[in-house]
Amino acid sequence: MPGIHNLPQNLRRHALDKIAALSASPARVQAKSSDFVKLCNIASPSLSTLKLQNRGQDVPLSTRTPLTVSELEVLLALCKAAPSLADVTIAKSLLDQLGPYLRDTHVQAIAISPFVRSIEPSPWEFLSFSLAYAVIALGLRHPAFHLQVFEYTCHYLQKCLEVIRAAPAGSIGDESEDLVKTIGIDRAVKTAALSASLLGFLDAISKLNHFFSVSERRHLVDLLRKILTEQFMVTVEGVFSSMRTAETPSNDILLWRYFTRRYAASGRPLGAMLLQQGFLKLLVSCSSLEVADEESLRCSDTLDILLLQQNSSDIRQSHENITLLELLSDIAVDEMHLLEDGADYLRLASSWQQRLAFSVKAHTLTTYLNCMIANEEVAEADVLVPWLEETIADAVQMSHEELASVTLRSMAIVSRFSPSFATSFSRLLPRFIVQSTVTGETIDAAARSLAYTLQLLSQDAVITGLYSLGNVLSNSNTDHAVGVPAKDGLLNLPRNAGRYHPNANGSAISLNVKCDDDAAAAYGNIVRAIVGVANSCDDEKITALALSILLQKLGRVNFAVDNHIIQEAARLVVRGGPVELKSLLKLYGRISHDCMVQRNSTMLEAVKKARIFLAKNLHDATLLEEYKKSLLETIVSKGDVHESDNTHEADVELAGREITELLAPLAVSVSCQRPFSDSEAHEDILRLQREAWFNMVVHGITPYASIDQQFISALRSLAVNTKPLIAYDRADQYESEIELNTVLRRGMNPPHTAEQKKRLISLLPKCESEIRSLSYPKLMFLHAAYVVEILRAEAGDCTKVLSYFLDPSLNNSAMGNCMVAISDEVMKTSLRCQGEFPSTVAEQLAQILTGCCHRIRRVQIVAFSCAEKLIHAMPSCLCQRKSLFALLELLSMMWTSCLDCEIDEYDWKSGYFSERGEVSIELSDDFELRKSTLSYFYKRAREWVTSVINVAPLDVKGLLQTYLSEYDSDSAYGHISLGRSFALEMGSVIPSTDQKLVAIDRHGDCNINTASDFVAQYTTRQEYRHADTLPDHDPEWSRLLQSDDDRELSSNAQSRDKYGLAAIARLESRSIKKKFISAGELQDTLRRAAAVLCKSQDDHCAIVQYLVSVPFTIFTKQSIKLGISLWLGVINENPRMEARIFSEIVANWESTIRNRVGAFSSKFNHFDPFFLEEEFAPSDKKSLLKRQQAAQNLVAPHLRILQFLASHFSATRLESPHTQRILQRLVMVSLAGLKDTTGHPLAREMHFQIILFGLTVLRFSSNLDLTTKWRLKDAILSSALQWFSHQPRLSFGGNRLQIKAESRLMADVRTALQAVPSPEVRTLGSALVMTAKQDLLSLLLENESMRLTVWLHPLDYERRHIFVSGTSGSPIEARLSTAIAVAWAENPSLAVQLTARFQSLALTNDVRKLLLQHPEQAIGEQDALQILLGPSLPTDVSSQLKAKYGNHPFLLQYAMRTLESHSVDVTFFYVPQIVQALRYDALGYVQRYIIETAKFSQLFAHQIIWNMKANAYRDEDSSVEDSLKPTLDVVMDNMTASFSDTDKAFYHREFTFFDQITDISGKLRPFIKKSKSEKKQKIEEELRKIKVETGVYLPSNPDGIVIGIDR
Repeated sequence: MPGIHNLPQNLRRHALDKIAALSASPARVQAKSSDFVKLCNIASPSLSTLKLQNRGQDVPLSTRTPLTVSELEVLLALCKAAPSLADVTIAKSLLDQLGPYLRDTHVQAIAISPFVRSIEPSPWEFLSFSLAYAVIALGLRHPAFHLQVFEYTCHYLQKCLEVIRAAPAGSIGDESEDLVKTIGIDRAVKTAALSASLLGFLDAISKLNHFFSVSERRHLVDLLRKILTEQFMVTVEGVFSSMRTAETPSNDILLWRYFTRRYAASGRPLGAMLLQQGFLKLLVSCSSLEVADEESLRCSDTLDILLLQQNSSDIRQSHENITLLELLSDIAVDEMHLLEDGADYLRLASSWQQRLAFSVKAHTLTTYLNCMIANEEVAEADVLVPWLEETIADAVQMSHEELASVTLRSMAIVSRFSPSFATSFSRLLPRFIVQSTVTGETIDAAARSLAYTLQLLSQDAVITGLYSLGNVLSNSNTDHAVGVPAKDGLLNLPRNAGRYHPNANGSAISLNVKCDDDAAAAYGNIVRAIVGVANSCDDEKITALALSILLQKLGRVNFAVDNHIIQEAARLVVRGGPVELKSLLKLYGRISHDCMVQRNSTMLEAVKKARIFLAKNLHDATLLEEYKKSLLETIVSKGDVHESDNTHEADVELAGREITELLAPLAVSVSCQRPFSDSEAHEDILRLQREAWFNMVVHGITPYASIDQQFISALRSLAVNTKPLIAYDRADQYESEIELNTVLRRGMNPPHTAEQKKRLISLLPKCESEIRSLSYPKLMFLHAAYVVEILRAEAGDCTKVLSYFLDPSLNNSAMGNCMVAISDEVMKTSLRCQGEFPSTVAEQLAQILTGCCHRIRRVQIVAFSCAEKLIHAMPSCLCQRKSLFALLELLSMMWTSCLDCEIDEYDWKSGYFSERGEVSIELSDDFELRKSTLSYFYKRAREWVTSVINVAPLDVKGLLQTYLSEYDSDSAYGHISLGRSFALEMGSVIPSTDQKLVAIDRHGDCNINTASDFVAQYTTRQEYRHADTLPDHDPEWSRLLQSDDDRELSSNAQSRDKYGLAAIARLESRSIKKKFISAGELQDTLRRAAAVLCKSQDDHCAIVQYLVSVPFTIFTKQSIKLGISLWLGVINENPRMEARIFSEIVANWESTIRNRVGAFSSKFNHFDPFFLEEEFAPSDKKSLLKRQQAAQNLVAPHLRILQFLASHFSATRLESPHTQRILQRLVMVSLAGLKDTTGHPLAREMHFQIILFGLTVLRFSSNLDLTTKWRLKDAILSSALQWFSHQPRLSFGGNRLQIKAESRLMADVRTALQAVPSPEVRTLGSALVMTAKQDLLSLLLENESMRLTVWLHPLDYERRHIFVSGTSGSPIEARLSTAIAVAWAENPSLAVQLTARFQSLALTNDVRKLLLQHPEQAIGEQDALQILLGPSLPTDVSSQLKAKYGNHPFLLQYAMRTLESHSVDVTFFYVPQIVQALRYDALGYVQRYIIETAKFSQLFAHQIIWNMKANAYRDEDSSVEDSLKPTLDVVMDNMTASFSDTDKAFYHREFTFFDQITDISGKLRPFIKKSKSEKKQKIEEELRKIKVETGVYLPSNPDGIVIGIDR
């Protein structure tokens, strides 16, 4: 087998190519240039040997050192990599090496080897092409080498010329074998090698001809012309002819005979004509550069470029250009004369020689045409046109596609540049189309050229040309017309086609055919040409005219012509518009119906092919939608009969057969899914798809019916691309579409109903009782659903059956049970066919698992059943990443959905998406359903994964480890993910197939599993997944990495430590400057520092300091999470570092307190919502969540650190007394810092966590003396009471989980407080004070816990005490009376806030007395004024102005300052209270405030005036004045008088407008007893009278502006 022998060599060649390409790439050439140099050195020995032997003289080929195969392959690899070589030095070296090879490649001997034959087409041509291409490509890449490259190419040609001139000339009349004997085998082989080398060289310079200048191109062409003389051509032809028949037993002759056969087999027989073809290709390349630029030629053909040019190209009149054009045109003329007259070396007896000659002629025509376009004086059109006319008249030459294409396009181009020939060509081209025997692409090219030529003349010429071609069909012998005449209404043509009229002269072209086959071919060409001309014109009017012409010929000639017209019209409509498409589709429908009745299968097949062509080639989305819609509507309309027993079976059968004819086109069209341009159109398509399936089932078109296999394939394709047969827009409605759909009622009669029930019972035997009770529409729906889903399952998709249970009609038992049975059948079919589609099983299982979490219970039940069957039958489907990750992510999302109920009580999220698992779910707002779904899904997931682990334990656990290793860095620490927890649990399961582990006896309640092995494997994977590489996230790191000093430092461990220290120090500096630091960079740097501390036995104080300080400097939740993880890792790995790390953590904690960072920040404030601006709109949820998140971000870092400190203290409290002292100091500092914190609701947890931690330290510290214990406990109690000195606040947002946690925390603090023994003190008074403070704290903690519990469960009294541990020892009044003195002594603010927490009049009076006795102590407590003077809100100002206070000046000043302290935006919402305050405004303070405020806010002034007008009278009729009316009138007059002109104009516009609105109610009083329509008419009449002025608004919504009245 040759392939086996060539395999090693091919592999070596490909490997060398790859090595050379990689070595020459810009990224590697500098770093590893030695690789490329080594390749160059491999090829150099032959070059040096050749130079030594040659020494500038021509030596016999046998005496030259042959080029070995290894050297040849290396040389070819270097040539292939040369174009990508960017390094100038290496490129120069390579050029110096390749140049001599190129110069002497025509005489280069190659060692004979079996592997030489693997180089195609021959080693000499391929080597010459590679060398020439590589040398020129180096010159293109490096312009400095241009002259050297040109010299190498010229030297090559000069060497070839020297060899040819030194050789004796052959004779044409000699026999082939005699010629070999005459010139010798060596000379013959040399001539063959030279010819092959020239072929490669010509090909290379033709491709890269743009490298050379105009003069250089002329020089090269001139040299080649001298080489390719007639004498040399005769010699070449004779040599190769001799080699084919020579009997000389020579290895060289046998080798070349093998290559000649290979060339001939590839369509390129070696000989003079092949050389001439290569030379003419070069001429085409040279002449093309004279009429087009190189970029255009690289992408398109020269003739196509000339056809697309709008204007004539610029004529370059330089001497070099003209000289080159003259040379090219002369050679083209000579070549054409040789082809026409017949040179002695041209033997055109064989077909392959004819094809080469025709190709040469095509290149000759192209060359001369280019010269003519570039300069008409050099090449005249009068010379070219006869060649074109002669060629198009020769049927043999036009049978060659290349020559025909060039000829036809050249005629179009000549018509454009020489318009005088356009008329003659416009007559010649139609005659060629009609009378020629060519078909296919040649006719298309002729049609395009004809359209191009006619367009140059006029639009009338195009129309005349179309009618001329069309009239040929009419002028033909009508005896052949065996078709039926066109019927009325058959041709429903576009209206705009009527504006074109046929030429009165008719067609001047006659059709002379000898047989029916020739006539059919000619007619086909004419029809194809008409379509081609119309499509080339790209004009909707021309397209409509062509369609009209073609359709008028239907039935005029014969069925063959009709077939052509039907199919070609589809090509025409693809370029047309919607009108033409609709017209043609209607015509296809009528023809199909008639042919179906007449049993004309030929025409039916033509219509079917045309429809399929449209389905494949309608690329416009709108047209494709229209096409699909038309097909679906046609299917739906077939057999549109209603309840009747008289329907003829023949009509039903005919409708069924007509439907089957539409299946294949429809299947193709629906498989070409494209985005819909209109959503409504998309819904129409879906509705028609459903109804089409319903109608097909009604007419018995099912896969188990007696229909052809091709139709079953089309049905399957339709099913795969069809949505489930339910209306998604009615999924949430109680009424189903099944009972409303009229298509499902077709054929509804008792016999048909009984038959359908019988069929469905045979398909679903388990549901016989349910089926018998169903109505006819439900039977047809279930039958259609069964057909579609079974077909879809056979194609490998079983997931769409779940969507049917969204329909409300499937909630009842009968329909639902039948659909469940269908889903079972679908799963059976899918499992039977899944072997053909193994790659999609995991994806389908993922979709089914998603259905297990659906919001509808019935969908869940079916999904669980399907998943169970699929996993049981194919356990491997859950061993794939797609399905297993989807299951784990679904667990996490369901857990998150249940958690959302606790996190945000007032808002719920319905949609969840996992990018990692590529699954999404939509859930209901029933959280109980979510919880039950999660519970059951978790249970089944355990069963499924356990069963799969029993089958493939290693693969599943490997996937679980992958899932655990791919985590989100934001939630890597401290985040609960049920999917990850489940993966860890399942990874520890012992598979039942492991006989040894299963056989281990269990002892007691010990849980034996494989968790240790699972974690060990996971750790090992993490080590090689996360290699210890340096981060490259920041430019500073990159500069550091690139420095030579750092490379030297990284050579040993000590240097690496210094490097890590510099890196983390740089990171801290950037964090202090608040520069951005990515999470990945932070993690990489800190992990590297932690790794140094884990492995080192040195102190590394600086690294420890940075390891702790960097997370504290950044001080975010993520940085602290990362820091705690690394700190614990270092402490556990290297216990020596524990004390130092712990000290640094405490020191940084204290720095956060001093610097007021995090929870101790002064920005951590909470403002009373009553003192904030309000809007006439719902609460801004996003703004509230943003404020909540900002507050949590401040508290979270301290909470994390506090958890770490508490945990570490509990773990190490018996080890080191120094740790205890450090923590005691930290507690004291933290307690002192709590005195300056604010009372933000979200700070409650942080505050009492510190208190709880302090109580823990106090209780378990073993080195505290009595004084220290007393001081510490007193500080704890004081700090705890500090929280209650703020106003009582409940929660912020709807996070019930936060409130639960805080309530539990209150209970834990109370428990810890009771567990801490009271320290012994020296005096009884101190003990009493300590006890009183503790009792007060217990009372307040109990109150706080009760408030939180009531907030959680306001209506459930029994659950209010869930989180309250302990009861009060005495009645509340008694405890408060004893606590008031302690509270005042501790903090007057605490005593003041007691009145807000406990509703006790005695308590309020006691506090009031204390405030009156010692007002100076409460000078900073603003709430104390409310106890003394009343509330400070604008709503309560009127109470402070009442007579009972006697207009006390201090009280009046307080009241007015209270009003003035609020912004207008706040007081705007308390206008009614401010107006009522005027009743007690004896001194005019309120009037002054109203008038002054009105100057700043027009909206406030308007609201005040409206309220005053509303309160001026006591009754609705405005007859009884209020006692306040005089005061209100005075205030209103003063307000309006103070308005500026602009404000007064606005005031009048607004009040005039609103008065007109309100007056309508008064005008309706006479209509009270009238009808509703009369009242409405009156309202509309009054509204029409109102003119809406600019800027007016409604008092109920001042933020909005009225722009009009919707009447």
